Amino acid sequence: MSRLPRPQSSPDAKGFVPSLKRKIIPEEDDIEEQPAKKGPASTGFRPKPLHASRNATNAIASGSTTSASTSSKPAAASKPAAVMPRPLTRPRPPVAARPTSRGASAPPVSTVTVRKPSSSRVPAALGKHIASGGATATAAAPDVITNLHKRLATLESARTQDTERLASLLESSAAAATSSSSAATSAAVVVDVQTQAELLAAQAQLASTTAQLGSATAQLLSLQTEFGAAQGALRAREAAEADARRENLALKAEVLAGKTALAAAQDESSELRRALAREREEGEIRARRGERLLREAKDDLEECEGKLVKVRKELEGAVSGEVGMQERCRVLEGRAERLAGEVAQLQAEKTAWAVERAGWDVEREAWEVEKRRGEEERRSLHGMVMELKGNIRVFCRVRPVLSDEEAGAEIAYPDAGLPYPSGQKEIVLSSTGAEREWDAGMGNKARREVWGFGFDRVFTPASTQADLFAEISQLAQSCTDGYNVCIFAYGQTGSGKSWTMEGGGTEETQGMIPRAVAQVFRVAEELKDKGWTYTMEGQFLEIYNETITDLLSPPPAAGDPPRKHEIHHHPTTHLTSVSDVLTPALTSPAQVLALLAQAQGRRRVAATLMNERSSRSHSVFTLRIRGVQDGASGGEGVRVGTLNLVDLAGSERLATLGHGLGASVAGGAGGERLKETQSINRSLSALGDVVAALGSGPGAHVPYRNSKLTYLLQNSLSGNSKTLMVLNLSPLAAHLNESLTSLRFATKVNNTTIGTAKKVQVQNGKA
Repeated sequence: MSRLPRPQSSPDAKGFVPSLKRKIIPEEDDIEEQPAKKGPASTGFRPKPLHASRNATNAIASGSTTSASTSSKPAAASKPAAVMPRPLTRPRPPVAARPTSRGASAPPVSTVTVRKPSSSRVPAALGKHIASGGATATAAAPDVITNLHKRLATLESARTQDTERLASLLESSAAAATSSSSAATSAAVVVDVQTQAELLAAQAQLASTTAQLGSATAQLLSLQTEFGAAQGALRAREAAEADARRENLALKAEVLAGKTALAAAQDESSELRRALAREREEGEIRARRGERLLREAKDDLEECEGKLVKVRKELEGAVSGEVGMQERCRVLEGRAERLAGEVAQLQAEKTAWAVERAGWDVEREAWEVEKRRGEEERRSLHGMVMELKGNIRVFCRVRPVLSDEEAGAEIAYPDAGLPYPSGQKEIVLSSTGAEREWDAGMGNKARREVWGFGFDRVFTPASTQADLFAEISQLAQSCTDGYNVCIFAYGQTGSGKSWTMEGGGTEETQGMIPRAVAQVFRVAEELKDKGWTYTMEGQFLEIYNETITDLLSPPPAAGDPPRKHEIHHHPTTHLTSVSDVLTPALTSPAQVLALLAQAQGRRRVAATLMNERSSRSHSVFTLRIRGVQDGASGGEGVRVGTLNLVDLAGSERLATLGHGLGASVAGGAGGERLKETQSINRSLSALGDVVAALGSGPGAHVPYRNSKLTYLLQNSLSGNSKTLMVLNLSPLAAHLNESLTSLRFATKVNNTTIGTAKKVQVQNGKA
């Protein structure tokens, strides 16, 4: 029973449904072993010859016996073999097989063994395959035809071999009959009988083979006819399937186009719906806006109607009073003409007033210039008066109270409202409380004490660095005229001496030293137009514990002895010099600022109870100036001057400041601070002794050599220099006693006459 082909139409893993073609599976009895799959290049099949039958093989193997009847059938042996029909071949040539040991006429031997198909099963199986109409029928039919071709070739080979065998037997029988002797006649007869028997068997086998060959040829022709019909049906089916595939592709294309058109239509519909919604919203908005505008128009119309009624009433009243209005218009026109004339007159007066005001502005500017010139002349005359008097000029300056300090003392300035020099010369200090222990112990009431002092100028806490320098600028620039000038700051610790002399880092807060140096450079630059050329050099000294130190020189190396500096006074020029100090040439104010910063970093400072950064030494900045006039001869064309700017250390009391032997730095000061304080007070006491001796009159001994400070300032205090002392006061109530001591000392200095300053004498161009 033949098996029907199994349809393979199940979808694959990806969901693709394959074609509904049926795959024909060949029968297992037709082919034992299928040939190996070949690549796309080998699309044909190899013909496989059929094997000879077992009977034919046995007949050929028994060819050693002869038959006696061969001599009687010589014609049968020499009869040629029947002509076989030409076997059918494939459209393509078969693949060449490996060479064998058989004859050239034998067909090639295939490596695949094929079973002999049954004559009854081959047509039936082939009919089943063709009836199924599957794709496998076209693949199984060539295999059956190939097997038939192989079988025909095998039968032809066996027939040829049998014919050759029969001919050889006949020839051998004839030869044996002619050449045998009488003695062998009996044996030859036996052999001939055997040979005839074999010949009959061979003829029978040849007949059987011929019959099988004819049957196979008929089967082959039948199979070829059926195969051609099957190929035609297959081609028709393939054409139908191709048409179906084309129709399917066309339908898929139409479906895809329909889906695309549907998607586009849906998008267009969505867009239309959104546009319709937007238009609906905009229409609603326009409708609401139109309703609002309509309401506003109605309101405006009602308001206009009301105004129209009002205007009509006013118009009726205006028509009734038209005569009076015309009279008023004539009056107003006349008044307008008079006002136009007045306006023209006012314009002319305004123009004249503007011209007059411009003249007043010019006069005011001239008055301002004259005022500044008069102020400078006043300061110059005042300075000349003070110099003629021979007194040391004293300015008093009170610093402001800082935010983290206690309440200030009661300090008043009675003439602060008067302009200088009529006012701004007095300062009054007040105290309420038991200042003396015996008064407090006896139960006396607190008494109010008042102390008043007067100086050349008093500066309140609201004054600035510029206000102070405006008064001493003329004095500072006197050194360019050939004078020795000395300005020194005196006061207790924490009163602002270093701030007054050195100042801060900005231009507004600069102290007297950088401002005086800038003033000297500015004046020297202005005098270049008059033929004067100035050269300058400076030095910065420190007096610490009665030892002079050069702040501009690098410190000595470790193990080297400290440098010794000696003070020398010139008897004729009254110039002071110090040995073994560095005096660099100065070319700009910026260089001086750099030297000041260097000196401040090397100066000795320490923390005390009255000041966190107290100067523990006296500092002296000296600016030496030498000017030469072009074309002048002798000493008239040379000017030599000196500017000394001194920052004295603060005066202190050991009991007030808490200094003591063995005390810690946090509680006051140690032994080093005590020694510094004693040295500072000793030098300031020597300065007081010098001032007292100068106030005793001419001829009195002045102890300049009691201190390095007074000896260094000898020419500044002895009348050979223009000298100014800036007294700095602390505004705190806790420092009242020290402030009173400083004020009393400053009053003593201000009342001291030292003589009129003279220019430095220059002989033969040398000072």
